[in-house]
Order: sequence, then C-alpha cells, then structure tokens
Amino acid sequence: MKLIKKICKKASELINSETFKERHRRNEKAFTRNRKIGFKENIALILNMLSRTLQIEIDDFVERVMQEEILVTKQAFSKARKNIGKEAFEELFELTRDVLFHKKKIKKYKGYRIFAVDGSEIMIERTHDIGEHFSRGRANISANKCNARISLLFDVLNEFVFDASLNALTKSERDCAKSHLKKFETFCNQKDIVIFDRGYPSKEMISVLSEMDCRYLMRMQNSSFKEIAEHQESDFKIEITYQGKTYSVRVIRVELSTGETEILITNLKKSEFSKSDFLELYHFRWGVETAYNTIKNKFLIEKFSGRTVLSVYQDFFAAMFLFNCVSAISFTLNRKFTRLKRNCRYHYRANHNLIVACLKFRLPAILLGKYTSFSETCKKLLLLCMRQPIPVKPYRSFQRPLCSHQRKVTSPKYPI
Repeated sequence: MKLIKKICKKASELINSETFKERHRRNEKAFTRNRKIGFKENIALILNMLSRTLQIEIDDFVERVMQEEILVTKQAFSKARKNIGKEAFEELFELTRDVLFHKKKIKKYKGYRIFAVDGSEIMIERTHDIGEHFSRGRANISANKCNARISLLFDVLNEFVFDASLNALTKSERDCAKSHLKKFETFCNQKDIVIFDRGYPSKEMISVLSEMDCRYLMRMQNSSFKEIAEHQESDFKIEITYQGKTYSVRVIRVELSTGETEILITNLKKSEFSKSDFLELYHFRWGVETAYNTIKNKFLIEKFSGRTVLSVYQDFFAAMFLFNCVSAISFTLNRKFTRLKRNCRYHYRANHNLIVACLKFRLPAILLGKYTSFSETCKKLLLLCMRQPIPVKPYRSFQRPLCSHQRKVTSPKYPI
C-alpha cells in the first residue's frame, strides 16, 4: 500500500500547488478566474482515461468526482486544455518513475536490475497539424489516419516505465533509444542491464553504452557485423572499433526450441553469466511487449480525447502516469498473492483490467483531495483491486498469426 499511497500523496500535492500551475500554464492569464473547472480539475479530468464520448466523460467526472450539479461543455474543456503544457503530465509521470525506481524491495536477476528498450507504432486520427507533426515526409496510410512512433525504457522485472517518448516516424528507434539512455545515465550503475532487440545493434550504440559503463544484451542478425560471421564458436569475443576507440564484445550463440540459432552480443563477463544463462536473460525482454499490450488494449491509448498535437501528448503522458500507478498497485498485490496463495497449483498475479477499472474516477478524486484520509482510501482501493487474481501458467506459447488486422481508431466527434 505504501507505493500507491506515496504516489497519490506526492501527485496530489503537486497538482494542487500554485507553483505547478505557474510552471505549466501556457498563458500567464490562463486559470486566473474562478471557473467551473480550473487548472487542477482539468489535469484530473485528462488523467481519467477519456475513452468514451467526451461529453459523457465530462458529465460523469463532474457528477462522480467533483460531486457538483453544474454543466461543463466539451467546448469549454477544449479551450481550457489548450492552456496546459504537456510538460505537466510528463512531470507527473516522472514522479511515478522516481518513486518506483527508488523503492526498497525490488526484483533482480543475479543481483542485476533488468531493463528493456523497444519501440512501436500507434495510429492517430489525422488532422493537418497531426499529419505534419508525426508523419512528415512519410507516405500516408490513409486519408484519415497517420502513425506515430512510441518508445519505452522499461523495467521488465518490476514492471514500470522508466522513460517514454512519442515521436514522429522520421525519428528512428535507435535515436529514441539514445534519448532514453541519456536520461538513464544519471540513474545507471554497473548492476543494471539493458536488453535490445534486433533493430538496435550498431557500432555507435555499443560505443554509447560502453562509454556510460552500462551493461547490455542485444540480439543480432547474422549480417550485422562481419567479425561475427568469421567465427563459428558458440561463445567468443570480438573487437569493435568506432571513432578511433576499440570495444571488446562478447558474442553468444544459443539454440532455440524451434532449432533456430539466436546470436546475442553483450559486455557481461563469463564469470557472472554462463552461456546457458542468456536464453533466460533475453527472454525477460518479453515484459516490454506485454507492456505495449496493456497500453494499447487496456488503456486504449489510440482513442485520443483530442485532435491536436498538444492533446495527443497530454493523453500519452497521462497514460504513462496511469500505467505506473497500475504497476505500483500490482507490485503490492502480487506480493500479497505470493503469500496468500503459496499452496495453490499456480502462481497468481493482479488483474490489470480490474485495476484500470477501479482507478477510473477514484484516482482523480484522490488527487483532488475529495477523500479525508489517504491511508483509508488507498486501503479500500487495494481491496477492490484484489478481486479475481489471474493464474500464471508457465511455458505457454502461441503461434504468431500470419496476418493481423489494423486496429480501428475511434476519433472524437468534436475536434479538440
């Protein structure tokens, strides 16, 4: 309970502070009058996962969170949110990151924290400004949709987002990764490992990671480096030179259950990690894939509540804040399930769908100080989220579909 309580308390103090409003309002005259919903109410409303018809969302928020009988139109909300910078939601997300990163009880593998970097694309309802910002220089998918690139640096064992970015498609996954590593550099130590998929390895990336003294594991293609093709051993070292500097890289070949050979490169020592450890270590990367499943299919991030570049960024960082709130609750509940269900056939974990549903309306009310006691409210929230845990069935695998259908993007009726 301490994690979600700490996040809610710090976020509530931040949202209700005048300095936070002064930092993030885009116009010095904005939010100076006593309006029906002010700066903090607009922040809380955007954090309420606006996936339904916008006017219904606003009406329910006013009734269930503000507990008032007033009419707030979607046009008024549209006008107000234009005066809030996306940095407000980015700061709230970073608050959750700091709390989760510095928590006392953390999961490790052989004494190491495990992170993974991965990118994905999301579809956004196309307007002129959104199309220019996110799909500049790229062919249109259709007349009413465009794609944007999202990228995460994710703690796969503790299941929280360390850093996130939303970018135009012209920014490559490697450039996104370098932006993550720049922020990670002040936190990183020799007991952190960052895992990358096949699209990331390059001499420059190896140089960046080595210079910041970060441990890494990357999956390679056979054609990536000619030095690898010259060796047939399953565990050997090669020298990589970039801009006059030489780096020693360990190469491991591991055989998958399908018979396919996977090539991995790392700077981890043989004395700490044997060849047999790397199949399990690289498999941890799957955690970032399940994070994308949660973000896209449970938070419905592609159902943006506005049709401007600013509203897209606001919704994106609001989703990252909420994702880490779900992670904080899951971490607490999973520890409880381990203790309460230790004699069961399967290991049980928290139900993310249930947590997301329980946070709607309750979390904004907590942040706005509508409840008298943080402790009692967070305790009741955890009890609600404890219902219907999910059994974890090991060694399950599913065949990748040969084709997939594009997700339908539902756009708001009113252009915000």
